[in-house]
Amino acid sequence: MLAVFRRYSGVLPYALVLTLFFFGTSIYAAIWPFWGMAKYGWSGTTVGLTLAASGLTVALLQGLGTGPAVARWGERRMAMVGLAGAAATCVGFALSPTTAIVVVMLVINAVEGFAHPMLSALMSKAVPEDTQGALQGGISALMNLGMLAGAIFYSQTFGYFLSEAAPVRSADVSFFIAAAIMLVSLGLFVRQARRMGQG
Repeated sequence: MLAVFRRYSGVLPYALVLTLFFFGTSIYAAIWPFWGMAKYGWSGTTVGLTLAASGLTVALLQGLGTGPAVARWGERRMAMVGLAGAAATCVGFALSPTTAIVVVMLVINAVEGFAHPMLSALMSKAVPEDTQGALQGGISALMNLGMLAGAIFYSQTFGYFLSEAAPVRSADVSFFIAAAIMLVSLGLFVRQARRMGQG
């Protein structure tokens, strides 16, 4: 299923970018409820409301904003916006002093919803028509692997940095790590775009 990424040179760099993106964004599924409870004392209801707000803003942006944004700025620029936004909002969540600021960051964080579809579209253009099914299967495999590895990684780092063994005890360290991973992903994407003369 992953052989398609080796077969086409234009796809492999984007596959790495997308894998890092999936790994980075898996932080939300891994620790979001525990982070909110540890940092702000959220109830289960508050956790549910923040998750619903996040899903709604991403869905609205993808549904209403993707077409016009691509038409005006192109897929590569919007992929950069998505990756940069993902990194920035991870830092924003870590630095948010109150739940109200977190809600604002959730709205801003919706721009990360551009990254996955834009990268998938760029990869789709780099393979023949008869390979599209294999490509989509490969992307799904990358998503599953990235999010599984991320779930294990972030749950472990979150627990460690709240333990007495940690050099700094903070619920926010995992978000700073995720931001760094997103920045690496963005840097790789920019380098690949420049190599193709389309930066």
